[in-house]
Amino acid sequence: NAAGVVTKEYSLVIYGDVDGDGVINLDDLFDIHRHILRLSTLKEPYSTAANVNGDGNINLDDLFDIHRHILRIEDIKQ
Repeated sequence: NAAGVVTKEYSLVIYGDVDGDGVINLDDLFDIHRHILRLSTLKEPYSTAANVNGDGNINLDDLFDIHRHILRIEDIKQ
């Protein structure tokens, strides 16, 4: 509002942008890889961004989808 008070806050999710920097790149690929190997845990909204195919699981399918996107083989549908 005019006083600078935040009344609502929303997160925008770009599927494949796992680190939230606005770009889908190798950093996102590595973040999913670490999550799959249980070296780190993705929390919301980053886990939603990592679930590229929308099946509710973060797995190799999502990793491969991001890999194909980076290689410009197939775009990730938003």
